[in-house]
Amino acid sequence: MKGIITYYSKLEDKGSIQSEDGKIYSFTSKDCERYFTLSDIKEPVEATFEVSKENDASTYQVSHVAAKRIDPESKVFYDVPSRVGISFSKPDDYEVIVESEYPITKIGRNSNLTKKAVIDECTRIGGNAVLDYKERKILKNSIGFSFYVYEGSGYPSVIARRNDKGRYSKSDLKNLLDNVEAKKIYQGEVNSKIGFKILKIIGAILFVIFTIGFFLSK
Repeated sequence: MKGIITYYSKLEDKGSIQSEDGKIYSFTSKDCERYFTLSDIKEPVEATFEVSKENDASTYQVSHVAAKRIDPESKVFYDVPSRVGISFSKPDDYEVIVESEYPITKIGRNSNLTKKAVIDECTRIGGNAVLDYKERKILKNSIGFSFYVYEGSGYPSVIARRNDKGRYSKSDLKNLLDNVEAKKIYQGEVNSKIGFKILKIIGAILFVIFTIGFFLSK
């Protein structure tokens, strides 16, 4: 059978289980499985147990009690936004359930494309919001001309609004964001920037060598 341990006192060695059928059963530590160690119960605990009748048909014997503590966050429910969005700060009307410590950074030809690239990456790793978003306009120089690009950066997150009739529990929402993948993306972006800087340095060195060689050849 299944039920909830609603009370147990280690001092008295006495507890009670409310079963799925609504009945209340008493038990002691002797009625528990050997691997299950009881302590004073301060919050409900899910339990499985067996019940057998004594000679007196109105008396029941509880045995094989085993349990695990209920995660309180599994009983707190939320609604989530209908679409992934970008926020320049923490939203006032939503609770931040989890926020990655690793930002996502993307570059695009215009602001809208940059935002879309950041949102798409956030969605791919399980987030439903990009928080603390920052964007800057960068002048890029190429051979014979220059142009602007937009660099956007923000932290993939999961946000939700408390609703007792919501579809998602807090514990469910905490597991949505793949922070390991967020770290990989961040490290890839850092390595890419380092590689680009190294190429620029090598290019500058080669240019100096070429210039010196050109003048020495005259």
